[in-house]
Amino acid sequence: MRIKNILMLLGAVAFSLIALEFAARAIGPGYLTDSWMMIDDQGLVLNRPGSVATHHRGDTSATYRINALNMRGNMPTVDIPSVLVVGDSFTFGWLVDNRDTVVSQLQKQADQARGKNKLVFLNAGTGGWGTASYLDYLTRYTKNSQPSAVLIFANATDFNRSLQSGLFEVSSDSKTVTRTVSERPMHVVAKKIITDSELYRWLIGRSYLLNMLKQALLATGSSDDDKVIAGAEMLVSDKINPPTANVQAYNAALYKHLKSVLDDQSVPVFVSSQYHWQYTANAYDWLVPVMQNLGIPFLSVQRDLAAATNGEIAGFFIDGDPHPTGATYALLAQKTWDWLLPKLKEQDIGR
Repeated sequence: MRIKNILMLLGAVAFSLIALEFAARAIGPGYLTDSWMMIDDQGLVLNRPGSVATHHRGDTSATYRINALNMRGNMPTVDIPSVLVVGDSFTFGWLVDNRDTVVSQLQKQADQARGKNKLVFLNAGTGGWGTASYLDYLTRYTKNSQPSAVLIFANATDFNRSLQSGLFEVSSDSKTVTRTVSERPMHVVAKKIITDSELYRWLIGRSYLLNMLKQALLATGSSDDDKVIAGAEMLVSDKINPPTANVQAYNAALYKHLKSVLDDQSVPVFVSSQYHWQYTANAYDWLVPVMQNLGIPFLSVQRDLAAATNGEIAGFFIDGDPHPTGATYALLAQKTWDWLLPKLKEQDIGR
């Protein structure tokens, strides 16, 4: 009798889950995404090497293929100079095909200007990253790709995200930057266990209900890293302004340390901003003197791309999602390439 009751209970639970799954599909459109992300042993979010993932948002979908070096698209090629491009989900190319990412469109610009196999752009963009993640990645992973130069696409959401990440501690005088090596918090350990689970990765690519529950949980106060791991970056209605003074100081210290790390590797670094209709015109202005003081060439595209798109959303940003379309990335790639080309020539890179 007890076994019968247990079986009846399990059947009722299974029926309820199936019914809820159908309801979640009827409510749509929502995110449905295979898992392509992981967390390394030191707590850095990475693209999972060798993974292939399909990402859906309503009528929009894209397939991501991650190579052996945690990158999307090109692998480094022996004897061909490379530019390692680092950024967040905007750089990775959230919900766009690989050919439409800003990195692929930079590659197209380079091929047209210099011919093929003269310069390779490598897409190390990873969802949820910020300045702290860029520093951690460039400190520990550039040996795998040995780039000729690094191009960082800074996003206005990077700066608060970096402070939230807990990857680095900065001294009160901003002179000392230290990697956090204390015991990892339980929520980080739990995330790693979940994202490494084959069952979770199978279910998340098939269940609208699981994706919906995950987004709801993460929208209740989790960090931006958590939201991106889950595929749950949300639209916001308010304009995004420059960060507060303490966040600016924190990120400036990280960039100073990052410059030192790459100087030690004899790798020049360039920084361009991303563009979004929600960012204020002055969203990146505070970075101009920071980069000048550090000797890092910096391009802010916010005003130029706002003018080029007339501030429009339709056609330049994915419907129902805050990420740009290939049309925006084409404008960004053209602007960045025109600025970057003479600087690469000065460094004798990719002639």
